[in-house]
Amino acid sequence: MPESVMSADELAARLEAAADALLTEVASLPSDLIVWKPADDVWSVIEILCHVAEFVPYWTGQTLQIVQQSDEPWGRTHADTARLEAVHQAGALSLSEVMAAIRDGVQKSAAALRALNEGDLAIAAMSRNPRWARQSASFLVEHLLIEHVEKHRSQIQRNVRQFEERE
Repeated sequence: MPESVMSADELAARLEAAADALLTEVASLPSDLIVWKPADDVWSVIEILCHVAEFVPYWTGQTLQIVQQSDEPWGRTHADTARLEAVHQAGALSLSEVMAAIRDGVQKSAAALRALNEGDLAIAAMSRNPRWARQSASFLVEHLLIEHVEKHRSQIQRNVRQFEERE
């Protein structure tokens, strides 16, 4: 996969824009839609948001780990307990609390990303997850932060459509 041609500042701005779009998407949703599950094995909007609030700091930390300790493996699997626990907390948190956590996490992440230079973003390390193998810090930012937020915004949009199409 080719290395990013985007600067750390551009990547940080993309993350901020993706998070802003996601938060704007949910800001005016009715509360019954926020907690509605389209199916037993599909996350509700609040569960998706709790996941985003957890993974932004996590993947930012993993990006910084690659930069600082490229000899250490990075990442996790879908069965990671912190990842799963964040989703299970959804019933105990309000929408405003989760949105504030996302805003705070993205603000801190963007600041950390802006401190990186082109050389930092090119540093690569092996993943614990065989799917990813050896990847650069920029890969984590682009795919596991920015595109990940964008993917979950699409998931929320799908939930909204399904909610509106109910009988």
